[in-house]
Amino acid sequence: MFLKETSEFIGICGLGPHDVYLDRIEVYYSLKKKYQGTGYAKEAAQAVVAYGFNTIELPKIVATVHPENTPSVTIIEGLGMKYQYTLSGFEGDLIEHNGYGYYELEPTK
Repeated sequence: MFLKETSEFIGICGLGPHDVYLDRIEVYYSLKKKYQGTGYAKEAAQAVVAYGFNTIELPKIVATVHPENTPSVTIIEGLGMKYQYTLSGFEGDLIEHNGYGYYELEPTK
């Protein structure tokens, strides 16, 4: 993501394979610290989700978030995503995902 006014790089947002469930598509975003809380992540995530459903016709979009990251939880829930469960039982390279909330969203009909 780049600021329109200055072309400054401020973060990333997109769709990609989920880190754990590779057959599912996840929305992701990350902003430079000074731009967190500005609404840019919410705006970008809304646009990416709309693209995922309306343009490439994904059947579902997922997200994972650490439950203590309340700003991200707010964004994810603001997208209409519904909490499904907490990831657990992973070992090895996936162990870092334990404890994260797993959310899903399907397109509205």
